[in-house]
This record gives sequence, structure tokens and C-alpha cells, in this order.
Amino acid sequence: MDGPSVASALDQQVADITGWLSTADPALLYRAPEAAEWTVMQLMAHVTEVLRYWPDVMLGLAAEPGRSFGRGLDDSVRTGYVAAHKDDTVADMVRAMAEAGARASSKLATIPDAAWAATGVHVVWGTVTLPDVVERVLTGHLPDHLAQAKAAYADAGGQG
Repeated sequence: MDGPSVASALDQQVADITGWLSTADPALLYRAPEAAEWTVMQLMAHVTEVLRYWPDVMLGLAAEPGRSFGRGLDDSVRTGYVAAHKDDTVADMVRAMAEAGARASSKLATIPDAAWAATGVHVVWGTVTLPDVVERVLTGHLPDHLAQAKAAYADAGGQG
């Protein structure tokens, strides 16, 4: 794993999500689905917040291996961002996510190759490597949220 390949993968994932979101029926994005915890737009706000938050944590781990990191699911920054942006327009959400994604990939691309061997101590996961963190919260996490958003969209009456 290296910064440029992570940045490229992240750029593609953000493009996939924003591309799908841009084609979805806006009337269904705010509807609470029966089988899902969040609306599509709540999920999109969460993805945007993830893109804003985690790259700085990853840069910190790269610069200071062994440090403690993480936050709970009820973290006020995490939940506050979702609450504040769940009603954003599609255009605003796409723009915010694209900007956050571009900043995130830019930051991750700067991590030196040797720093990818760094580990940190997460509040729940224990000791993990930087590539594990990237996989858990970004490159493995974003596709899961896209699938979750598509399922919530279908549950709200949409297709695809």
C-alpha cells in the first residue's frame, strides 16, 4: 500500500458515490427507509464526514506511530455533522463530498512509503496497522456505504 494508490482508489470510490447520488431521485433520498437505520442523505453526510475526519488521523499515525486514536459511534462531531447536513440538497452534498474526497486523497498521497508500516492503538480495535485503518474506515468502508445507500434507496421506492 502506498499513498498514491490509496488516493487513486479513494478518488474512484468518491466518484462512484457522487455519480450514483447525482442520478438518484431526490424525492427518495430523504425518506426514512423501513429496513435501514439512516436515510440516503444521512448516509451521504456520514461518508462526507468520514472523508473530512479520518485522513488527518491517518497522517497523525504516519507521523507518530504507536499513538492512540479513535472515537465512539456517538462522537458529537460525527453525529453532529450528519444531523447538520442530512437535509442538504443533492448538489450541495455532491459538492461537499467531492471536495472532502479531493482533500482526503491529497493528504493520503503525501504519506511516505515507510510510514505505511506504522501502527496505532484504536480505542476498540486495539493495535492496527495504518493500511488496516485505511481499509476499515475508507477504502473498505465507502463501498459498504454505497451499497447501504442503494439498499435504503430501493427500500424508499427507488431503483438502482
